[in-house]
Amino acid sequence: ANRLSEKHGFKPAYDLSGTEFFKITWDPEPPLTSAEILSAAAQGSLYAHSTATFLKINATDGYRLPSLEELLYLHRVADTAELQTHAWFNLNSAQTTHAVAEKKPISVEGNGFFDVYGNVGEWTIERYSVGGSWNSAPEEILQPTTFEPRSEAEKYDTVGLRLVRTLK
Repeated sequence: ANRLSEKHGFKPAYDLSGTEFFKITWDPEPPLTSAEILSAAAQGSLYAHSTATFLKINATDGYRLPSLEELLYLHRVADTAELQTHAWFNLNSAQTTHAVAEKKPISVEGNGFFDVYGNVGEWTIERYSVGGSWNSAPEEILQPTTFEPRSEAEKYDTVGLRLVRTLK
């Protein structure tokens, strides 16, 4: 994200000199369960649980991981009536990931977003995975889950990254 930001003349989103890269302090609550996240998002109060993340998002114009609230908003406003045409999941994926943009994009506010659902879950800055993956059941695709890598060397084929920028 930082290299891409610098290449395009934007302020990098992450300070890599610190020792607490991607550490979010949840105050006063610990990370929420999937049900609590969906409930808070439906009430528009999710940022109350992640103020530190919200402040970081507004401090840069560079590329970064999306916040949980941003991805949940995308999911709330997207039309999912024809999930088969927009997403790879356990019933149509042949149990593997697929190249980006093989399915139709989902239109949100006049913009097309590929692979919002399925294929791989998208990692948020708060370390949640949103959108399900190629091995998720259709009803699981909207359920955010916590994602905690067990080691830096371990590889996952169910979680990926979507870089975003805050437009000012």
